[in-house]
Amino acid sequence: MKRISSALLVTLLPFSALAAPHFHPSGPNLTFGDISNPQTIMSTTANPAAGAAAEKRGLRFGLLGSVGFAIEVGNVEDMMDKLDDFMDYEFKDYELNFPNYTPGLELIQAQQDVNTVREALADYEYLEGEFNSFLADAHEKGYVKFGFSAHAPLMPVIATFDTLRGSLTFDANFSGQGKMFVHGDTIGTPAQITSNLPDSGMTDEQIATWIAAGNTPEVDTNANLSIHGGMLRELGVAYSARAYEHEKGLLYVGGRLKHYNAELSYVSVSTKDEDDAIDAIRDNMDANLVESTSLGLDVGVIWAAENYRVGATLVNFNEPSFDTPDGYIGKGKLERQIRTEGALYTASRNWVLGAGLDLNSAADLVGDDYQWMTLSAAYATQSWWIPGFRVGYRQNLAGEELSFLTSGVTLFKALNLDLAYSLDSADGDSVPRAMMFNLGLEVTF
Repeated sequence: MKRISSALLVTLLPFSALAAPHFHPSGPNLTFGDISNPQTIMSTTANPAAGAAAEKRGLRFGLLGSVGFAIEVGNVEDMMDKLDDFMDYEFKDYELNFPNYTPGLELIQAQQDVNTVREALADYEYLEGEFNSFLADAHEKGYVKFGFSAHAPLMPVIATFDTLRGSLTFDANFSGQGKMFVHGDTIGTPAQITSNLPDSGMTDEQIATWIAAGNTPEVDTNANLSIHGGMLRELGVAYSARAYEHEKGLLYVGGRLKHYNAELSYVSVSTKDEDDAIDAIRDNMDANLVESTSLGLDVGVIWAAENYRVGATLVNFNEPSFDTPDGYIGKGKLERQIRTEGALYTASRNWVLGAGLDLNSAADLVGDDYQWMTLSAAYATQSWWIPGFRVGYRQNLAGEELSFLTSGVTLFKALNLDLAYSLDSADGDSVPRAMMFNLGLEVTF
């Protein structure tokens, strides 16, 4: 199993969680939430109106805009240890004397065969009791998700000049997901351990008849390991401008056009032979790959007052869709979603309280729903030597409904480090079910 896990990690490198900006928030947005925050240029990846609403003019860009990694596991205690035990278990090779009985010893050897079958039955009953319940739990709750996301070097680039009468934002990012889970003959059915052994309640004579029919003890499983994954490359351009002025505040609107390139694939392999499973993972992931492109559209609005902001974004208004291989578990489209946001600022803009709420759920690349609610508080430093810091809380209101504590720090006014740590435990104690991490570098001229 450890070899399969290693092969999975290698396989998912080109297909890997929770992607930016759709499933895994970029940069400090992991802590801030998807709010239009003047403390980071990554907020422009959330609301397309954020570029013009930024108080800093000129050219801003990310040297290393954001690189993120994530992992999530299902709610099954000791799942991987039990899966290791299951795949390492070897059902004894029970050999029978039949039909090559020695003359004069037929009755003795026939009884030996009956005893051997009863021993095999006891072994199978242990195996069945030990692992069938695990396989049912693994099907219902057991999975592992890996992933990463990254913006291309220098991205995003935000140009805000009077000659533009607004702001232009350019972005290029790539992201993906991979999900591994166990199932039976088909996806959606639990795996089971089966055998050709007779019923344990049979008499010795009935078992002898079963042996005489040419049967030998065998145990099998229909357990299959499935890995589904997707890679999403995005090129986007956004324009935003001031639409209305009032003594109480300013209204900004923006739109973002995105070009997507999606690669989706999956592989299902039998767990019977670990070496064959590894080869199948490597070979079939590429063989099942389906690539397609699509266009997406986001629109956003922000009302900015002296000490607060509120806004909303309609993400993937046209619900861009992609081709999928037969049997793929994802929906093959980026679903429409409405995100709302709000923030309170001090006059210096050093302190900010923020909140965000997705009004509906949407599915990620492997079909799992997400709908974020976020709360955050942050201090932005004006010093190169005193770090800025932020803390927050985020919860997925859909799907697995995981909740996270989030925190981040900005060093030298440029280097951002953010971490999300799940409050839900995978083992009933200390191991979190999920973690997300972002690293980024941004500058302003």
